[in-house]
Amino acid sequence: MDNSEYLQCIDDILNKIDETLEDLDLDIDLEISDGKLVIVFDDNQQYILNSQSVNQQLWLAEPGGGWHYDFKDGQFICDKRGLDILKTLELLMSEKLSQKIVLK
Repeated sequence: MDNSEYLQCIDDILNKIDETLEDLDLDIDLEISDGKLVIVFDDNQQYILNSQSVNQQLWLAEPGGGWHYDFKDGQFICDKRGLDILKTLELLMSEKLSQKIVLK
């Protein structure tokens, strides 16, 4: 995949996550900018999604660790867990917020 295609995939997934979380009306703040989405919880804990264009990966930093996602078959899939980024965020945020979070 060339770099412009990769950047478009990053923009698409970050915007999708941002819009979906906004629609859920959760008690979080969202900060999106060029290749980066920060999810800030009311206790100031953060999840940071960040483009890594050199590796063509999406990285997630969260209190439990850092995760790298490669673009495969139209999804960003974790190189260690095998989960896509949406499923990972559903699990992490459901536990953090003590309610079921579904990202479509």
